[in-house]
Amino acid sequence: MIDLAVGQSVVLDPTPSGGCIQFPDPAGTSTEHLVVAVATNGVESTNGTSTNYSLTGGEAVAPAPPVVGALSMGGFRKPANAAAFHSYLRQMDRGLALGMGTSVIAAAPPIRRAPPILGSQRTFSVCKSTLCTSFATVTATAKYVGSDAAIYQDNASPSGGYTQNGIDSAGALFENPTYGLHLIDVTAFGSESDLDGNGVVIILLTPAVNKLSGTCSGGVIAGYFLGLDLTSGAGSNQGEVFYSMVPDPSNSTGTCAIPTDFASRLLPVTFIHEFQHMISFNQHVLVGGSGFTEDTWLNEGLSHYAEELGGRQIDDAVCANTSCLGQYASDNFYNAYDYLVNPEATYLIEPGTSTGTLAERGANWLFVRWLVDQFAPDNPLGTTFTRQLVMTAEHGFANVESRTGVPFSTLIPQWQLANYLEGDTTFVQSPATKRFRYDSWDFRRVYTSNPGSFLRPYPLVPQVMSTAINRPGTLRAGSGVHLLVDRAPGDTAANLRLTTGNAAAQARFGVVRVK
Repeated sequence: MIDLAVGQSVVLDPTPSGGCIQFPDPAGTSTEHLVVAVATNGVESTNGTSTNYSLTGGEAVAPAPPVVGALSMGGFRKPANAAAFHSYLRQMDRGLALGMGTSVIAAAPPIRRAPPILGSQRTFSVCKSTLCTSFATVTATAKYVGSDAAIYQDNASPSGGYTQNGIDSAGALFENPTYGLHLIDVTAFGSESDLDGNGVVIILLTPAVNKLSGTCSGGVIAGYFLGLDLTSGAGSNQGEVFYSMVPDPSNSTGTCAIPTDFASRLLPVTFIHEFQHMISFNQHVLVGGSGFTEDTWLNEGLSHYAEELGGRQIDDAVCANTSCLGQYASDNFYNAYDYLVNPEATYLIEPGTSTGTLAERGANWLFVRWLVDQFAPDNPLGTTFTRQLVMTAEHGFANVESRTGVPFSTLIPQWQLANYLEGDTTFVQSPATKRFRYDSWDFRRVYTSNPGSFLRPYPLVPQVMSTAINRPGTLRAGSGVHLLVDRAPGDTAANLRLTTGNAAAQARFGVVRVK
């Protein structure tokens, strides 16, 4: 029997009761409960954990049909093919870590390099395809050398691209002592490695990255980090390297035209994202020595969180259209909208075979953002908490449980309840109901105030159950279905039953009384 006062909540394992929960006679007053049925298994696996389900119980009022892919894409939104490529790289990193062994991981690569000299040249290996099964050798010249970064440009870069002033500006942004990209990520996640002993992170600007996008019909791959470079394996550059595309206004590479201002806007955003991956590989694998990278879902969530940190901290004067939040963080709101339109359709704990959908990236960021709001004493930046998540040998759901002290099977239902109740003015928020909101953003206001980009005032619209429902579907790890159970004066008690086909999915009910 669900007997809650307004604002009270409970997370239930449905197994002991045969999958049933009961809402009592409302006793002369209208009541409303928000119910989520979710899969809480947090183990990342090749094919993902899911289960078929059936919810039975009352007459249903169907919500508005989901509107998928109906967004204005915006000028900075990452394309789906780039997300697929980066998902593949994170799985590749995981395989490297698992296959190396801690004794090999701890050993430095055999090549030790002196700090780069401005104007000097060296060769690099760069992925020839998005599968990185073979590598192209490129020769590049050091165009910028600072205390934390060196920027090399491929000697074969097309004309009409970056000027020396543009490269110097990018280097200065990376190293700015107040709001630099390097400072933001190191403060939030910990330090990178320096396996090659040259004292800097290398940023390689090369048309070899442009070629990874093919015809660019699915968008542009702006850049990447590859864990292979922090090993001594074939194709490794044996040091800390970030790769980025170059401007190609006349499309001399035969892929697509890349205007200089477009490449310039994407370079720092992509870097702050990929640099978190570089730090994470160092902290989990090289320092932690566990043989495990961070799980892809949490690794990507933290990198998207790094973008938000850039938007919050970098001086607007150096950002496109004088809006760093727009330049660095707008993708996250679009991706979150994609997820919230239909959470049931998308994993939070995405499978290893995932193509890295934008909705998955939205879920990853939302969960990390919610965790910081709930457990970081220095919110909204939350860097104390995020450093704890990264500077550890633990990974995935076990890492989250250790940092929060709360079972993952409790966190997931609470997060899903928050995804609907966030900013809902009909639900009285209080210190006791903190888990059911985001402190850092009013998402309802964000989406309502941008009707040209978002077709719904708020994307998540639960199904409403009055007296009868028969809903089948699939619960995917970390996600599930939302229902509003409305009871009017004079109604009798109502039952809701959840049946599932896979106990390993660890299905749970989350329930909060809204009114």
